[in-house]
Amino acid sequence: MDSEESSSVSLPSELVTDLRERAEATGYEDVDEYVEQILTAVLAEVESIETTTDEEDVKNRLKSLGYLDQ
Repeated sequence: MDSEESSSVSLPSELVTDLRERAEATGYEDVDEYVEQILTAVLAEVESIETTTDEEDVKNRLKSLGYLDQ
C-alpha cells in the first residue's frame, strides 16, 4: 500500500486465508495490496454502471418528453 492514510477492516479469517493465497498466486506483495486492487476495480465498475444507468435514464426521459426521436 502507498503512503496514504489507511484504516482497518475486519474480515472473516477464512476469507483472509483465501485472499492471502490468491494474492501470493498472482504476485502481489501482500494481501492488503491485493484487496486494495480488488476493491478499487469493483468500485470503478459500480461507478461505471451507475453512470451508464444515469445516462440511459436521462435519454429515456428526453425521449418521453419528445426531445429525442423514439
